[in-house]
Amino acid sequence: MTAYFQAAVKYLPAVSLAVLVLTLLLLELRERGSAGSNAARNGSAAGFGSPLPSKGYTYHLSASASVLIRSCGFGNYRIYPIKGETPAGLALLADRYGSYFSLRARSNDAAERELDRLYLEGGGI
Repeated sequence: MTAYFQAAVKYLPAVSLAVLVLTLLLLELRERGSAGSNAARNGSAAGFGSPLPSKGYTYHLSASASVLIRSCGFGNYRIYPIKGETPAGLALLADRYGSYFSLRARSNDAAERELDRLYLEGGGI
């Protein structure tokens, strides 16, 4: 009986490491797979292999302009221009996903109204 426990303790670190790696791999594949299916469903440019963030949604301002809206919490939104020009006078910032500008709004609806206003006044449409 003791030989069995000694063998189990001997291989326990390798087995636990393998289980941990497999779990992380499966979680990563599930996250990428769900991002691709959500992107296909809502027409987002973000998905598997895309440089844009998978969290967020595409908002079409007009036939020639669309943006990806990503909520960062506490009323902060990052707006990634996908197609078309950005409004004049907006300072573009950069992160690992590309260029974006920040927007503060109370809700997604308020953020979309503010984007409509910015693009109509700034000439981005």
